[in-house]
Order: sequence, then structure tokens, then C-alpha cells
Amino acid sequence: MTGTIVVPGRPYTLCYNSRENKVYCASLGDTDSSVFVLDAAADTILRAASLTQAVNSMCYDPRDNKVYCRGYRSGRITVLDGSSDTAICVLQAGPHPTALCYDSTASRVYCANEDGTVTVVDCQGDSVVKSVYVGPNCPQTLCYSDVNNFVYSADWLSDVAVVDASTNTVVAHVPVGGKPSALCLDRRRGKLYCACYLSDSVYVMKASTGWVVKVIPVGNAPSALCCDSTNDKVYCGQRQRWECNSHFVHI
Repeated sequence: MTGTIVVPGRPYTLCYNSRENKVYCASLGDTDSSVFVLDAAADTILRAASLTQAVNSMCYDPRDNKVYCRGYRSGRITVLDGSSDTAICVLQAGPHPTALCYDSTASRVYCANEDGTVTVVDCQGDSVVKSVYVGPNCPQTLCYSDVNNFVYSADWLSDVAVVDASTNTVVAHVPVGGKPSALCLDRRRGKLYCACYLSDSVYVMKASTGWVVKVIPVGNAPSALCCDSTNDKVYCGQRQRWECNSHFVHI
């Protein structure tokens, strides 16, 4: 650890702006949220953007230099300009948005909602272009694959919906273990990893087809995934269901 930046409130989620070398930190309040903008070179707070919603996740659009901030309770997405860090507009997503992901091919943001839909946002025009129904169970996490231009949406039960991003239609449903909690793409090998919280396992899918090629037991309650393309590893964070401690394993 090289240092600590003290941020007021309850820091909840982070997002990196690669063009400006800034980090955005959403800090939750009781009814609203402040997004603190950090200078990644100096490790200092540059400014704070006050939003009239509690921000639960953020997503960066490098092509248009924008940050998309999802509000769970409000059902809205606030769009920040990546240079001035001011709000450009506010978009209405579905009820209780749960996750965001960025489509680098078409410059779109996908927003999963609790009603089983995924809202598609065009980043250049900052407009909602479509709502895709992915299934009756609440989608929890999203992942975009530039390998085949698909968006994967995992629900809270045991299903991964495969959305063709060129047409924004569901082309397949892949059954996985209980309560998918995280998705991660290994671009080098063309594989998609899905952590299943209740099954204590990670499902490995071939990204081009969506077929499950392997199930890896990883221990208690896997809840987060991250791909290390340099060393050809996937890291899985585990959360003990009835305890406060956690640990990592690599696949």
C-alpha cells in the first residue's frame, strides 16, 4: 500500500477514467450520493459532484470520455463529462438497476434492471435505444465480450442470458449453478467465467458459443472475479456465508 485517501461518507464503488487519469469514488448518503473525483497521479481529491441519487455502480466510456452512474433506488443513470466532471444528463433506466457494462464495439452502456430487463444506452447520443427482456429473474451482473460482440446477463437464480449486441436480442440461455454473482471474460482464451454463490463453484463457458466446458469447485460462496491476462489467471474472491472474513483463490 502506497497511501490512503480519506473520502467522506461511505465509499461504495470505484471507476477509472483512463483518458484523464482520474478515479471516481461514489460515497453513499442516506438519500443521495457524492462522487468524489481523485487525481490518480497525486492521490488527492480534485472535486466532488453531488448527485440526487445513491450511486451503486459506475461505468466508464473511453471513446466519449463519459462516466455513467447508476442509482439503485431512483432507477436513473446520471452521465458525467469525463473532463469537467459535471452532469451532462440523466437517463431513465428500468426499476432498481443492478449492474452496468460497456460495449466497446458500438459504444453503448447496458444496464440490468430488477424487472428482468436490460436497458441499452447509446453513449454518443446519450439516449435509451432499447429495453431487452432477459428473463423473469432479476439480472445481477453483466459482462460484454468483444470476442463475439455478446452481452452476458446472469440472474440471481441459475441462468445466464446471452444477448447479441448487434441486434440486442437474446439468442440463448445457459443454465449454471445457484445464484450467479459475478462474470469475467478471459479475452486471450475466449472464455467466460461465472461465479455461482450457492454452488461454491465457477462455471467456465466458451465465449463464442456459450457452452459450459468446465465446472471448477472453489470453496465457500464465490462472489467476485477478475482476469489477469498477463499471467493467464483468473482470481476469485470468496465470502464466507456466515462469517465476516474472506479470501482469494486463483484458477
